[in-house]
Amino acid sequence: RDDAPPSAGRLTPMDAFSALLDAREARTRRRLALVERCGGAIVSVTMNIPGPDKTSARYARAFREFLDALSVFWKGRDPLARHAGTFESAAGMEAHLATALCGNEAKLLAVEFENSHPWGRCFDVDVLDADGVPVSRSALGLPERRCLCCVRAARLCARERTHPLSELLAAIDSLLDQPPGS
Repeated sequence: RDDAPPSAGRLTPMDAFSALLDAREARTRRRLALVERCGGAIVSVTMNIPGPDKTSARYARAFREFLDALSVFWKGRDPLARHAGTFESAAGMEAHLATALCGNEAKLLAVEFENSHPWGRCFDVDVLDADGVPVSRSALGLPERRCLCCVRAARLCARERTHPLSELLAAIDSLLDQPPGS
């Protein structure tokens, strides 16, 4: 509308941050509800995209392709696995699988898939065990994830804001430029 203030329809940075936090809290509640409803471990897939734009058409396509590949991979190892929901929010896209595997087995498979898929670094395949407790790489004696831009641990670069957003997004674009089957 011509009489609307210039910011009408746009979120302020604080509003966007608040929406992101609310979406992450809702994701956590969904995951815990799925653990309770399904009675076992839950595998959750999200994109590892920094910055405010988490739902571009390119990311949505990549998410669907990655999820399809993960589903095929997972079904080959756990025929009882089933899709438990897909959602989109300010935090980005997410999908969940209910698995018959214990949390540790599921996390080992999740890491195997992340490491073997050319886009794996652009995604987080998280696992909650049957008690709703996240299974970490470190609990299984596995190395931390590497930064998208350098050889350091990703959490260190994220905490220290070592790389500008543009560099991180360029690294993600470079990974997504690789064919998913390579």
